[in-house]
Amino acid sequence: MQGLRLAEEYNRDFHPSSNNWFYFQEHHVLLALHAEQYERAQQLMGVITKNPAYLIQREAALQRWDLYKGYIDFVMPPQRVTTARQRQIAQWVLQLPEYSRDKRGHNVAILVLQLLHFLRERNLEEVLLRLERLRKYQQRHLYEPTTLRSRLFLRLLQVIVDKNFDAAQAAERGKVLLQQLQETPPPGEAFAEVEIIPYEHLWELVLSLLREGAPVAKESELAS
Repeated sequence: MQGLRLAEEYNRDFHPSSNNWFYFQEHHVLLALHAEQYERAQQLMGVITKNPAYLIQREAALQRWDLYKGYIDFVMPPQRVTTARQRQIAQWVLQLPEYSRDKRGHNVAILVLQLLHFLRERNLEEVLLRLERLRKYQQRHLYEPTTLRSRLFLRLLQVIVDKNFDAAQAAERGKVLLQQLQETPPPGEAFAEVEIIPYEHLWELVLSLLREGAPVAKESELAS
């Protein structure tokens, strides 16, 4: 919370049309998300996207903003997001490019957001597909010491499959991994590229989604 207060104080030091303003606001949004101040993050995104200079930002920057908006809209209470926006989010999630070289730091965040979306949709096939893609991505790219938090979180996600998407059993089995995650500090500023929302908070969100109902196979899958 102290970081958010400081961000509010220093906000006036940057001209709204400057690249430094957008760079500062990116950190401001991430501070709000990490403090679970989701409404504040949404308010900040409203200010940012209305800035006349927003659309002339580099493509990579615009894609990052899109990803932040995707997470914010997902964690906001459903009644605070319009039905039209929910449909837009669903379509956007499906169109997110994965394994892009331009978004190497965000690939995990993209796949996790897709996974969350399909958990909410209770779509078993798509949930398992994203978990498999995360597993392969981990094998290929997440081997450095700085990726330990990501590896621990992906192991937690595997627990939900091992426990047949039972929230209570997954929470119990995941206690040791969660403790290890809580004891593992972020590797530095770059971690925000992956952990747009801290993994501890995402794990609670995963369990909450499972309590609402486990993903199920489509009728076509059952018939086959």
